[in-house]
Amino acid sequence: MASLQADLTATLAVQRLGTTVNLLAFSKTFSDEEHDEAQQHYEEVANGAVDQVINLGPLTTVEILALSSDQSITLKINGSVTAVGVKGLLVWGGNITALTVSNASGSQANIEMAMVGT
Repeated sequence: MASLQADLTATLAVQRLGTTVNLLAFSKTFSDEEHDEAQQHYEEVANGAVDQVINLGPLTTVEILALSSDQSITLKINGSVTAVGVKGLLVWGGNITALTVSNASGSQANIEMAMVGT
């Protein structure tokens, strides 16, 4: 298996009255793990969709997932019966093999994902 290095940098900055504060700022390099595939994926999810399967493309296991949606959606990971409501999500070390999304926002959800795994 070929090794794939993944670099992740994230900053959460808030601004109030002209002052910006970084609440979270970190950088992580994933070079010690065995990743050999990466994929960027866009998904359109119609309003009213329930448990729509997200195609993981060439990946069988997603170790790093970064997801952003323009609408509030709910996700189920690995067939869980518990859904998590999100507009954005970052997971690493997730061992994700299945991902479904539901959309009750009232509008189409446009989801952007970056996935790294095997």
